[in-house]
Amino acid sequence: MSNHSLRLVIKAPVLALLFLASFAVVTAQTPSPTPVNPATRPPGEQTQPPTAPPATQQPTPPGAEAVPALSPTPIQPSTQEPREPNFPQTQAQPVPPLPDLTRIGVLSSNCARFRVYMNQSSA
Repeated sequence: MSNHSLRLVIKAPVLALLFLASFAVVTAQTPSPTPVNPATRPPGEQTQPPTAPPATQQPTPPGAEAVPALSPTPIQPSTQEPREPNFPQTQAQPVPPLPDLTRIGVLSSNCARFRVYMNQSSA
């Protein structure tokens, strides 16, 4: 009988924890709307109050002059070619000699020799 009551005592918190964890996962994946920063708007553009529908205009305060919205003129992109990069001229230098590897146990008698072939047309 105590096994049954112990199982109920453990089962209830585990189910509650599972429910809370799934709720946390669901709410974490729902994006929150980001508010528009008024500093990033172009100058002269009026901001709408958050409760007003987007199609309505905000009334002009008394004594303020109504400024008509100006459409921006299109900017013509420049068609100049980019200039060549300024890399310094370099010369090939000889490869330094290989270090002596006998101190770490590499002997010339147990080394495999490799040859590197380069395609002369690509170099």
